[in-house]
Amino acid sequence: MVEPNRQPTGIALHQHKRGVAHPLRFDRHKVPGLPPMVSRRVVLSASAPRHDPMARHRSRHPLTRLRRRLAHLSGTAGAPRWTRRVLRLVAGLRVVASGLAVPAALLWNRLGDQRLSLALGLALVALPWNVFVLEHLRRQRTWPRWTGPVDALIVAGLGALLPAGAWPLIPVLLTGVVAMEAARNGFSVSAVTAVTALAAATVSGIVAGPDTTAVLLVGQALTAAALVVAVGRLSEETRSTLHRLGAVMDGVPGIVWESRLGEGELAFVSGHVREVLGYAPWEFSARKLGWADLVHPDDQGVFLDSSRIDRMTWPLVREFRIRARDGRWLWLRDTVRMERDGENGWFLRGVAVDISEVREAERRARRFADIVDRMQTPLFILEMSDADPNSLIFLRANAAAVRWSGPDGQDLAGRRAVDVAWFDTTDLATDIAEVIRTGEPREWTEIPSPIPSRSDRFVNLEIWALDNGCVAMSVDDVTTRVRARADQRRESLHDPLTGLPNRAHLLDRLEAVLASAAERQSEVALLVIDLDEFKEVNDTLGHLHGDDLLCEVGRRLAGLRRGDDLVARLGGDEFAILLYPGDAERAESMAGVTMDLIGRPLELNGLHVQARASLGIAIAPHDATDSHELMQKAEVAMYQAKAQRQGWSRYSSGDDRFTLRRLTLLGELPRALDEDQLVVQYQPKIDLTEGRVVGVEALVRWVHPEMGMIRPDEFIELTEVAGLINRLTRIVLRKSLDQLREWDRAGIHLDVAVNLSVRNFHDRGLAEFIGSELARNRLDPHRLMLEITESEVMDDVVVATTMMQKLSALGIRTSIDDFGTGNSSLTRLRQLPIDEIKIDRSFVGDMATNQNDAVIVKSIIDLGHNLDLEVVAEGVEDEWTLENLVTLGCDRAQGYFFQRPVPAAEIPDFVGEMDRSRIT
Repeated sequence: MVEPNRQPTGIALHQHKRGVAHPLRFDRHKVPGLPPMVSRRVVLSASAPRHDPMARHRSRHPLTRLRRRLAHLSGTAGAPRWTRRVLRLVAGLRVVASGLAVPAALLWNRLGDQRLSLALGLALVALPWNVFVLEHLRRQRTWPRWTGPVDALIVAGLGALLPAGAWPLIPVLLTGVVAMEAARNGFSVSAVTAVTALAAATVSGIVAGPDTTAVLLVGQALTAAALVVAVGRLSEETRSTLHRLGAVMDGVPGIVWESRLGEGELAFVSGHVREVLGYAPWEFSARKLGWADLVHPDDQGVFLDSSRIDRMTWPLVREFRIRARDGRWLWLRDTVRMERDGENGWFLRGVAVDISEVREAERRARRFADIVDRMQTPLFILEMSDADPNSLIFLRANAAAVRWSGPDGQDLAGRRAVDVAWFDTTDLATDIAEVIRTGEPREWTEIPSPIPSRSDRFVNLEIWALDNGCVAMSVDDVTTRVRARADQRRESLHDPLTGLPNRAHLLDRLEAVLASAAERQSEVALLVIDLDEFKEVNDTLGHLHGDDLLCEVGRRLAGLRRGDDLVARLGGDEFAILLYPGDAERAESMAGVTMDLIGRPLELNGLHVQARASLGIAIAPHDATDSHELMQKAEVAMYQAKAQRQGWSRYSSGDDRFTLRRLTLLGELPRALDEDQLVVQYQPKIDLTEGRVVGVEALVRWVHPEMGMIRPDEFIELTEVAGLINRLTRIVLRKSLDQLREWDRAGIHLDVAVNLSVRNFHDRGLAEFIGSELARNRLDPHRLMLEITESEVMDDVVVATTMMQKLSALGIRTSIDDFGTGNSSLTRLRQLPIDEIKIDRSFVGDMATNQNDAVIVKSIIDLGHNLDLEVVAEGVEDEWTLENLVTLGCDRAQGYFFQRPVPAAEIPDFVGEMDRSRIT
């Protein structure tokens, strides 16, 4: 129980409070004939003032007598004050009488020589026994159970000391002892007392020796027998009846009590008070306690309304808090009746029941109901009286349910479900009947609202069974969540810039289309488009205008969509078109239209820009049957078209370098760099004028632990894809420059050429790294040649020029590799700070069989010399080619005719051999 804020300061709260209102419950029976005097003075509790003149009367009401007999006989309740006083008085008189008898015996001359013996008997036996009885009564509030037999033995024993003339008094006294036991303890104890008294009297009579002993004993026996049979049996039956009534009363699940109107104490309290409050029943009379002495101060008004006593309706029901012995506050519901006991006055009698658990349950129920009413989730309680769903009625609905129901929510409690418009238009009644029948809850998630006016809303609806044919139904509005998820899904499947479907949307759609095409045995075409030179637009005009270009291209491509086709932006400057159905003819036709459409000029920032694109085509099921695989094949075709600069291209397995081996190598590249699996080999460069080795080209190889030696053309591109090209280039540079220093120490002085990728030009720390490595090895920067292919330089001229100028400023030489395969112009060539050009091996190798290639080689040599550049021919594999290059004036050459790429340890021997056999 919850402790109240205020505690009572005492147990005697006897005060008048008039006119205090409190809730009462009445019946139709009013108390007749209540005297006006009583109505003015009475207080409806056991704590009324003690000046009521009726308090002097002693009730003879059966309940009152029952209470007193139970108190006297069983000790389970306090006896009335007059009874306790009489018992104490009798016990005290016994002590006084036995005490006075001692000197009287000594002074009684007729006793002769027996005076001392009688006095000692009284002093040593009778007096201590009576003191014991008095003390037992004081402590236990009852007489010792075997008082009668002991009294008989003591009386008879003392009688034996009397003279013969005084002994006849003994049978009379013993008969009185038997009579008292018969009245007090009933048949059993009185019979034992009678037998004991007769036996003791016989012995005493023989000892005393009067002539009338036999007659007196017979008279005593007959009288005692009559008392035992008549009084003892009646007393036994009365005691049995009283005990049964007491047990019945104690078995009442409440505290039965009685109080005389006007007395402050409870005259009677049943034994159940011990279980409820922890007090013994006798404490209320002994300590003169009443209900009001233990009642919570805030509930005193329940007891102290005496002004309305004559107008009240009975029985009176009142509820109040009362303090138990252990300090807890308990709630009692007391049903009180006021009854008149003849001419003995008015009595209050009631039954107080512990309702603490009920109150606590009500408090929790109120709190729970308050929580439910404050919930934002609509909650309905319905009841079905029989198996017919039409019998459903609404028992209760919280505030949120009333608001959610709209106009139908008013006065919803008690209405039939079929009379509620939104409920009657659904199958909820059938569903609820099923839940009640099976006891299994049912749940619907994200369904449209059953209320027509709210059909655009989405709800989670749950129904679960309660007791007694009732169900609870909750409605959770999840519209915001559903719409947010739909928006999120739309955003996740669409490109935020162009509004076109994104890669994820395309793949989802592609999987569905491929499944449908497989059933219909039709074809699906996928076109992947990549804008060429888009980076230049971004770098020149800014990302804002780059976005404008993407949006315009997306808008143009979206206009090509027909039927089940789909146009998507894959990311960056890549787009895709899904054609379904899409055979080769339609795909190629769409490719031509797409290229023309993208190529139309558009205006950006006042400039007329013409976009170009590369497009790849893959067709299912010929090229692939899986969505990801078909996407990959289309991208391979797109990269092939970009490499060949042919606009668009269809997928061809012969051009596909994207194999499982390539994927494996891509995944193992980082470990290869960490574990130093990459080695550098060197191919000599020969000066054709002097016929000696003047330098080497550093060529990296991957020594795979399982696949063996892997050529650079297989993994260099992978390092660019994986973002490892800068790290690889620095490793090759460091190893090459370290090797130059080793050769210098061996007396072999060579130059070294290292290949760069255009992506290395974006490495801002590259120039500083090369400078620090040259300084660490104490090498002349002029001995390092950095080679980059012509096509890569032309892809990003601005960045390439900037980096090459930085390198040239350090004294490092640069070379254009694979010259003749790109689309460079003489103007751009003159702007680059280069020192050397290398003729591509495709021209050098075909000089003997292709006159055009021979002409191209001669033109490149002449062009290089005219620009004051050294010219190197790579791919020399036979003596005829070498002789022709010497004839054309080529400066240097390298190829298998001289030496394959070899480890660094083999270069010194080759240099020595070349020095010994100079080419003239």
